[in-house]
Amino acid sequence: MIRIIFFVIIIFLLVVAFLFFPATLRYGTLLYGLREGIITALFNLSGLLLGIGFGALLYILCILGKKILSPFLAKLRRPRMIREPIKASLSLALGIVSVALLLAGYTYMSHKQHLKNPDDRTIPTWSQLRQGVKTIFKVDARSHQRWIVVDSKATGMRLFLGLLYGVLGSIALGLLMGCFSAIEAFFVPPLSFLAKCPPTAMLAVFFVLVGTGENMFITMIAFGVLPTLAQSIYLAAKKDVPEELLHKAYTLGASNTEAILCIVYNNILPKMIDAIRLCIGPAVVYLIAAEMLCANTGFGYRMRLQSRLLNMDVVYPYIAILAGFGFAMDNLLRYIQRVCCPWYIRERG
Repeated sequence: MIRIIFFVIIIFLLVVAFLFFPATLRYGTLLYGLREGIITALFNLSGLLLGIGFGALLYILCILGKKILSPFLAKLRRPRMIREPIKASLSLALGIVSVALLLAGYTYMSHKQHLKNPDDRTIPTWSQLRQGVKTIFKVDARSHQRWIVVDSKATGMRLFLGLLYGVLGSIALGLLMGCFSAIEAFFVPPLSFLAKCPPTAMLAVFFVLVGTGENMFITMIAFGVLPTLAQSIYLAAKKDVPEELLHKAYTLGASNTEAILCIVYNNILPKMIDAIRLCIGPAVVYLIAAEMLCANTGFGYRMRLQSRLLNMDVVYPYIAILAGFGFAMDNLLRYIQRVCCPWYIRERG
């Protein structure tokens, strides 16, 4: 048996030597070729065993890793349901990453642009933006006033008065439309039409009707806000107030005014606040468009003037301030909603 095994090994080594060293067997001696063939066979056999061992080690590691990581992999493979909540820490981390990516993208664009043109001002660097912020807050040599103070007063007052008149008119009209069918039939057609008219396209009409003074800005914001907001309040008053609450109120002797103020108004207040929050962005757009066209103070006027001079290091901070102002108003309304309507917050979860 041992002889047979030895003979098989010799034959195997000769075959390997012939396959790997045909030139040696052809041109060299048989002993030299046999020796080289044996050495090559041993090297290939050791490589084969090493490969088999390495593969077995990888297989064992994969099995162990699968057993250890299987709970985490199961969570990752499990499809998430629509609107399934995530952890607060993950939500915060995703928000930070999104802002960081936005800032990194701007930094990359600015760096790339300044490699082409070191004097470029269309996409200013962070140092240029810092200088622009200093320009906004310092006292102007010509007017002896700070740009940010003058423009904030003008734009803030116009926006506040325009939103105030528009929101008050929308609340009154929306409640009346949602509570009385005759008022609904009278106002729904014109409001549906006016809601589709962009106020920025009607600037010429506002110039003719109210002039180009402060009243024009206030009227434009109120007109832009009122039709859409009034319709939102009207639909909420008509469809989101349970009928049984009204029947109970009338059974207890409530008047129409008491039913509107105590039942309808209180029930639609949270959705009314949500609708007002959604109107802040369009109101700012209307105001800035009007200020760019015919104002001598305000954010729109300043951005138009500085953009003509290619001073984008001033324009971008103004845009950021506008965004921060809108963000602050939105969060203020959300806080008022949490304080005044805690039951709505609990129902929404």
